Amino acid sequence: MGRLHRGRLVEDRIRELGPCGSGTRAGADAVLDELLAPLGPTTRARIVVRPFVLDRFDLRFGLVPRPSFGSWEVVVEPGDHMPFSEPWDSGIYDT
Repeated sequence: MGRLHRGRLVEDRIRELGPCGSGTRAGADAVLDELLAPLGPTTRARIVVRPFVLDRFDLRFGLVPRPSFGSWEVVVEPGDHMPFSEPWDSGIYDT
C-alpha cells in the first residue's frame, strides 16, 4: 500500500499473488490484512490522490492519465476497467 502526502505517492508495497485465478480469496485477504496492519485503525473516507504510474512484475500499476475524446481520464491499472473523468470530485467512474 502506498503512503500519500498531499496526494503524492511516497511508498509502494505491491505483492505478487501469482497468475489471475491461481490464488484464493483467503490468501489475498491475508496479504491485505498484513499490508494494512501497520496503519492501525482506519476509517473509510474520501481521499485526494494524484495520478501515478508504477511498473512491477511486467505490469503497470497506478492511476494512469490518458487522453480521451478531447479531454483526459485517469484509468486504474492494472485492468483498464475503471476510467475516471471530470468532474474529478464526483467519485463516478465508467466500466
